[in-house]
Amino acid sequence: MKKETTPTAAHTAFAASAAALGERLGLPRDVLDRLPDLSGDETARDLACRLTERGRAEEAFREARAYLAPDPDGFRMLALQLDAAARLHSVYRARGVPDEVYFATMDCFPRFLEETRRIDGRPAFDRDWWTWRQTSMLIVRLGALEFELHTTRDGERFVSVHIPTGADLSPAAVDDSLERARAYLAAHEPAFVDLPFVCHSWLLSCELYPLLSSASRIRSFADRFAIRPTADPSELCRWLFSVPSDTPSRDLPEDTSLRRTVKARLLAGESFFDGFGRLKTP
Repeated sequence: MKKETTPTAAHTAFAASAAALGERLGLPRDVLDRLPDLSGDETARDLACRLTERGRAEEAFREARAYLAPDPDGFRMLALQLDAAARLHSVYRARGVPDEVYFATMDCFPRFLEETRRIDGRPAFDRDWWTWRQTSMLIVRLGALEFELHTTRDGERFVSVHIPTGADLSPAAVDDSLERARAYLAAHEPAFVDLPFVCHSWLLSCELYPLLSSASRIRSFADRFAIRPTADPSELCRWLFSVPSDTPSRDLPEDTSLRRTVKARLLAGESFFDGFGRLKTP
C-alpha cells in the first residue's frame, strides 16, 4: 500500500499564493480583487495546512469559520481554502496524480462562485462547508463526475458519486468517468477498491423519475442505480430552476418542458425528495 503524503507548511505552494491559483483557475476579477492576503497570518497558515489533511480538515474548517468572522461574502474563507488548495498541488504530484485531475478538482471554486452569482445575483463564496473535501483530497473530479472517499464513524467505507453542475451525463461520458474512478482508486486509494459507489441526489428523486422522457440523460444516469426514496426535502428547485431555494412555485421559470411539468406538480401541492442509490454491478 502506498504511504500517504502528509502536507506540511514546508510544502511548496502552486504558484506561491492563493491569488495566483485563483488567477490560474479563472476566478472573476471582481472576486480576485477582494481576496485578502493572509500570507502574513500565522494562524491562517496553520489552518490552511490542516485543511489539506484528511483527518483534520473538517475540524480546521470549523475553526477557520470562527477565526475569520465576520466574513459576510466568504472571501476571507475563499482565500484560506485557495491557499490550502495551492499547498495540496505538491501532494498530488508526489502521489503521481496528473495535474489534469488536480485542476479539474479545484475548478469547484470558480464553478461555485458562478452558481451563486447566477442564482443569488451576487459574487460570494458560500460553499466553504463543502470544499474542505477538495482541499483534503477526499473529493477528486475524474471526467464528468466527482468521487468522494467516505468513511463513516463506524468505519464503513464507500465512494460517493457527485454530479457537478453542467456535467455531461451522456452514457459515454458517465462510463468514462466511472472507468477513470476505478483506475484512480486502484492506483492511489487501494483501501477503496471494489467498494460500493453510492449517490444521494435530487437527480435520483423517485418523484422526478416518472416525469423524465426515455431519452433523458438524467433518467439514463438514474437507471444505473438501485434507488430508494429518502425523507430529505430536495434542492430540486435551486438546481433545476437555477433560483434561490425559497422562490415561490408560481415564480419558477417555464422555459423547458421539464421545468413546466415540475412547476405544475409543485403548484398542485406535490413534494419532491432526494433519492439514494447504489450503483448496480456492471
